[in-house]
Amino acid sequence: MKDLALKAALCMQCQVCGAACTAAPVNGLRPREVVRRAAAGDETLHQGPDPWLCVACYACAAQCRAGIDISELFYELRNRAAAEGRIPEPYRAVAKQLLATGCSFPITKNTGRMRDALGLPAFGVSGKGIAELNTLCREAGMPDPDKRVPAAADACATGACAAAKEV
Repeated sequence: MKDLALKAALCMQCQVCGAACTAAPVNGLRPREVVRRAAAGDETLHQGPDPWLCVACYACAAQCRAGIDISELFYELRNRAAAEGRIPEPYRAVAKQLLATGCSFPITKNTGRMRDALGLPAFGVSGKGIAELNTLCREAGMPDPDKRVPAAADACATGACAAAKEV
């Protein structure tokens, strides 16, 4: 958390990030508050819903007058949460889908029909490709999507991150 606190300490609390945030009007994300808490060294910041509310549009980072890469802060918080098994179910489902099929979305019959109509070949990832992807993810340190923090200790499990579950 120390590295995050040092980066976040540059924040002038000007609220430009909040004004630029595309997620704020939809899910109530307050990037300025997250940066303030990071600057204060809040060791629990990754345990709540905020890391998962960011849509990674980088608008906040592009507008930040202090040059703070706020999106990087959110990624770091997500990584910490994921390492502890604090992953909202929609993100967990995408990770499982990716590791099982090599695609982050299901390949449906409709996808096949659209590809046919466009003259594209059928889509699929080979078993070898899926195995390589799993090896790369494991060696890169991707957390196991089945790892879960005990429900009593997880803000997402207790409903405190219902908004993150809807994103």
